[in-house]
Amino acid sequence: MLNSRLFSTFLLILTVLSVSFVYMYYSNKKSTNILHTNFGDVNLGEVYQEKIVVKVEIAGFFDDSLKFEEVTYAPIIDPMDTIDDTMSEIFIRLNSYKNDSSEIKFNEAKPKVDMKLKLSTQIIYHSNNFKDSPFIFNIAEKTYDLKKGESLRLNIENALKDNFESIKNELSTNLFLTNPLNLNLLEK
Repeated sequence: MLNSRLFSTFLLILTVLSVSFVYMYYSNKKSTNILHTNFGDVNLGEVYQEKIVVKVEIAGFFDDSLKFEEVTYAPIIDPMDTIDDTMSEIFIRLNSYKNDSSEIKFNEAKPKVDMKLKLSTQIIYHSNNFKDSPFIFNIAEKTYDLKKGESLRLNIENALKDNFESIKNELSTNLFLTNPLNLNLLEK
């Protein structure tokens, strides 16, 4: 009788400890996806998806003001494909408003005035702690000059390359699902 009571007590303690360890493991696992921001730490919980994008804005393109107009969001890898498509559509619309038959193409365009390009790099996280809307983490925002008379496409492409090189380390330390080696963020 004493042996069975002792054995039952031992099993009960072992069960409680097992359940406690499982609970601690999973609760700690969810809290490990923590972002360190300028405004404090953000606990994302379990991250389901992360997407790195660059928001492209241009000032002086649609009018003479220095107000930035959103052009597109592009993936951080091969952003020029998206930018080429978006800017080509914009140039088609602009050409439709022209009075003459000459056509301006994005890959040939040279601004007649100085303009500004703003690149905002963001990681968009979908997680269980942000179910209704994703958490958008701003990595960096840089502004570049787009000089008049110089190739618009080439200047945008060079700015994107410079931007990517300058934020590699910050990107690699804030990824939870994506392997930084796959994005050439770290040396292999």
